Amino acid sequence: MTQVAKKVTLKDIAEQIGCSKAVVSTVLNRSKGNTGVSQPMREKIQQVASEMGYRPNYSSQSLARQKTMTFGAFIPPQPWGSIGSTYESVIFRGIEKACQELDYDLLVFNRFGDQRHENCVEKLYQRRVDGLFLLHAHGGSDWLEGFLKTGVPIVGVDYSNPEDTVDAVTFDNIGAIDLAVNHLHELGHRRIGYMGLCTDRHVPDHVLRRNAYRVAMTSRDLPVDEAWIFDETKQLIPDHVVLDENQLSPSANYILSLPVDQRPTAVITYNDKLAVNLIQDLISQGIEVPHDMSVISVDDSDICKMMRPRITSMRHPLEEMGYRAGYLLHQRTLAENNDAKPIHELFTSEVVERQTTLCPR
Repeated sequence: MTQVAKKVTLKDIAEQIGCSKAVVSTVLNRSKGNTGVSQPMREKIQQVASEMGYRPNYSSQSLARQKTMTFGAFIPPQPWGSIGSTYESVIFRGIEKACQELDYDLLVFNRFGDQRHENCVEKLYQRRVDGLFLLHAHGGSDWLEGFLKTGVPIVGVDYSNPEDTVDAVTFDNIGAIDLAVNHLHELGHRRIGYMGLCTDRHVPDHVLRRNAYRVAMTSRDLPVDEAWIFDETKQLIPDHVVLDENQLSPSANYILSLPVDQRPTAVITYNDKLAVNLIQDLISQGIEVPHDMSVISVDDSDICKMMRPRITSMRHPLEEMGYRAGYLLHQRTLAENNDAKPIHELFTSEVVERQTTLCPR
């Protein structure tokens, strides 16, 4: 039978060096006591601990420094949100990079977006984490008050319409659409359409982008034809309905139903997924992209580079946003009090031009 090695304790190290256990704890557990330790003694304790094979006790360290050195992440319950989705996983890359640099672990409370918020609130009250990331949440959510009452610092990542009480890094949806319209306008397009969501859910990003489209068109004296806007007002598709993948996408069906001389010559889609479906369906019906119709999307996910033709898209810096959120949350945990004015940082977009936008024929 394999013999289990004896666990080395702080007391063992203290006896080996000839100092108090409190001094050893101050060095190895980074405890916040009043014990002062000289630099030579610190180096000696660390050396002896290494030689004796000391492994720190996580619970003891957390108790000593009154921190878990762990951040939590919560994905609000929603059909599309999970740690495994392309969208959220990119945000997590940035968060994880920041946590590694700051020596924090990451605890995900809602990996698949199906657990209710009460589960996370209870863990916050238990002080399982030092701070919390809210991923892809929306301002005005009725569950947010419960999170705030716990007193745990919170930073929203890709947070739409954030409240004045929450730190947040947000995406400039309005600026992104304005740049997209400008890109198409400079190419010579005047008949520019917008393809949005058809879901029966309220998605604030979609509303922001659709409204921004109208403003951007009007500000350039471009016509806004309601026939060039396809969203839930034209066709409402409940969340539980699964579309037949062998049929044309709703947006492609709608565009093809318009007379040729009344179709938009360019289309802005709400996201890359809509653009992929639209482009492939148009091509299958003999509509050349971009020669007959230009398409530009929002998010610039990896799929834009893999599709043929490669998709022009508005950059959505999700990884950078996650990374910045990590440092904002760290700063908030270091603050003596959390009454400081919340920080809202806006991340701008840019056109990533590829093969699906061109001058109109």
